[in-house]
Amino acid sequence: MSSAAAGHVLEVRGLSVRMPTRAGMLHAVNGVDFSVARGRTLCLVGESGCGKSLTAFAVMGLLPKRAVRSAATLRFDAEDLLRASPSRMSALRGDRISMIFQDPMTALNPLFTIGTQIRDVLRQHRRVGRREAAELAIELLARVGVPDPAGRLDQYPHQQSGGLRQRIMIAMALICKPLLLIADEPTTALDATVQAQLLELLAELQSQSGTGMLFITHDLGVVANIADEVAVMYGGAIVEIGPAAEVLRRPQHPYTQALIACLPRRGVTPRRSPLRTIPGSPPSLIGAASGCAFRARCEHARPACGREAGQALHSLSAAHQFRCLAPVGGASALAPGLAGRR
Repeated sequence: MSSAAAGHVLEVRGLSVRMPTRAGMLHAVNGVDFSVARGRTLCLVGESGCGKSLTAFAVMGLLPKRAVRSAATLRFDAEDLLRASPSRMSALRGDRISMIFQDPMTALNPLFTIGTQIRDVLRQHRRVGRREAAELAIELLARVGVPDPAGRLDQYPHQQSGGLRQRIMIAMALICKPLLLIADEPTTALDATVQAQLLELLAELQSQSGTGMLFITHDLGVVANIADEVAVMYGGAIVEIGPAAEVLRRPQHPYTQALIACLPRRGVTPRRSPLRTIPGSPPSLIGAASGCAFRARCEHARPACGREAGQALHSLSAAHQFRCLAPVGGASALAPGLAGRR
């Protein structure tokens, strides 16, 4: 069945990204599988350097020149992105597929005004006049919490704070009402109030347009509020994936459990006490590897985890899957507030 027939706006199977380095081949993304359904949100979580952003760049066709992308399936709606030409990808980006980039300080062109950059995105993909484009830009800037949106159109990126640049980037990504939105840490530079407004706006976009969203974040609180599904990534691979409520309540992989354990608990975690951390460091992804990448940091590791069998995929249910020979199992008593929105 095609992804379109199954209600998926994005289907990814066996996605890998390799890059040559002086020390050897870097296996940055290794055999990643996931789908994003229409009108639903898949949150991709994990530590910095685990491959989340590179996964997004691989979908968008924005990898560095030296990077080698491979996949069994990489399909957007009914279109095979593996066979899409550079011109076709350029036509899709900003229109049917949009991305909110992680760094607001470098994502905007310093040579053009805010208005020019937003209007150009819209006019490249839609037949609208300059005035109509400006009106739509002002409306969307206001909706993402930019004060004096009309006045911002004639200003340059260097005249904006980091938080305002973030909001402007978000407006640019939403201006064409994409079918697939990839959001890479979109709330990092925003205060709690604006963050809530943004998440509400994204939910509204999904309900109106059926937009599917791949949301990359470190914030499990955000995951609990917006995610329909969650995929936990470690060492370039997805180690646990499933419905958000099920993964957060019954994490099976020790890494997922460790991430949840690092969250402070209201009324339980003593004030001024140090937060829990995951001991050790993420593994090097250079060269061939076998077994579970988390085993050196895992208190449940056993000798078999160092063999290739440690990477086998197991199922707790039809939708909840994990890669672990010694699953933690049971309900998570460490973060009872994390339930998932559905």
